[in-house]
Amino acid sequence: MSDTIITIVISVITALGTSVLLGFMNRFGKLKIYYKIPIGHSYSNDDCSKYFLHFPLDVFIEIQNTTRKTRMVRDFNAFLVKDNNIIAIFVQGSGSTTKKRDGTVEAVEYGNKRSYSFSSAPRTITQYKLCFAQPEACAIIADKLVFRYFNEKDKGIYLHGCYIESDHSKCKAVLSRYLLLKKCKRPTNAGDF
Repeated sequence: MSDTIITIVISVITALGTSVLLGFMNRFGKLKIYYKIPIGHSYSNDDCSKYFLHFPLDVFIEIQNTTRKTRMVRDFNAFLVKDNNIIAIFVQGSGSTTKKRDGTVEAVEYGNKRSYSFSSAPRTITQYKLCFAQPEACAIIADKLVFRYFNEKDKGIYLHGCYIESDHSKCKAVLSRYLLLKKCKRPTNAGDF
């Protein structure tokens, strides 16, 4: 009888130890988001093409989940920031049509089936094309482009995009490839948006 009790106790301790160890191992890895703003796009109905950040703003993102659990990126959006204050919020585009060289028209859906919320399976890399429109005037003076999303705990995560400089030649070389979005300080008026 005492052997049975000892076996049960050892089994329970082993099961608890295994679940704690698996939970600890599942925490390894990170969720990283990379972005790229393609340059050289021309928009026929857009007077803003003379500005560096063309509106509508096409952004390609790549979500890299190296953890062992599914991670959430909800309501991914872009903001223009000046002196750490949000001065313009972008509108998420849902879809459009493009005309190919052969004259055919093709439908384009942005995001994840027109949604800007994404579920990233464990140990995967997924890519999405996003489009952000700015409803206000194009010539807003801003310091930087900031992205924001909410994680699975509904915490707002702010990511630093690029600095908007008067000399765009530096920025153009950088934005032609994927760059890691790094966390940045929350804008002071972020609670208003």
